[in-house]
Formats: sequence, structure tokens, C-alpha cells
Amino acid sequence: MSSADWEAAASDAVASVVAALSGYGVAEDDTDRIRFVRAALHGFVDLERSGGFALPASVDESFAFLIDALDATLRALHTKR
Repeated sequence: MSSADWEAAASDAVASVVAALSGYGVAEDDTDRIRFVRAALHGFVDLERSGGFALPASVDESFAFLIDALDATLRALHTKR
């Protein structure tokens, strides 16, 4: 992929995150909140793909916990505006 292709893919990813988070008041220029969500999701997926969740607990339950925590945090941040 060319540099332009990577930039377009990154832009599409950010646009998807912004669209999904618009209900929390996240706008395209809300870098901190976008990075917060992307980092949390990317980290979880990367750990799962690399076998980083070796404990016997349910990965699905852990992911649901992560989503609930992201939701609670984004709601709290939205009310601070």
C-alpha cells in the first residue's frame, strides 16, 4: 500500500469512530476521545490475536466489560462539557 492508501484508510477509520461516537458528542476534532476509544479497542484486539488472554476467564465477558467501561467514561466526559 502506498502512503496515500494508508492515510485514506486511517481517515476512514477515524470517520467510523467519530460516527459511532457522535451520540457522546464526539466530533472529528476531538482527538483525545477518539484516541482513547481506538487505543482501548486496538489494544484488546491485539492482545486477543496474539494469545495474550491466557487466563481461563471469558474473553467475551472481558470485552463486554471494556465496552461498558468505555460507555460509562464517555458518558461522564460528555456531561463535563
